[in-house]
Amino acid sequence: MKLKRAPASASVGPIRSSRSATTQIRIQEAASDLFQRRGYNATSVDDIAEAARVVKATFYYHFSGKEAIYTILCLKYGRDYRSIRSSYGPVKRLKESLRDALNPILSA
Repeated sequence: MKLKRAPASASVGPIRSSRSATTQIRIQEAASDLFQRRGYNATSVDDIAEAARVVKATFYYHFSGKEAIYTILCLKYGRDYRSIRSSYGPVKRLKESLRDALNPILSA
């Protein structure tokens, strides 16, 4: 009796799935970092792909666009989409930095 071999794709499936999940997480982390540092409007899909070290086609394989990944991140962290979108960005960080720097001086 001769044993049948499993198709090559059967042995690759779990590895491919694991790699795909790792890539998706890397893209999410890169996007989250860029949204926090630069803000939503100043971050492009090209920026996210470059930071995640993937080509743009890989980004679009996992996400339909910038708004889709942003929405996923908001749902993942349990926050309202609009409030996060308005709270991110360079202006808010500048205000916080100035407040933190000036508070000790003004309260003295």
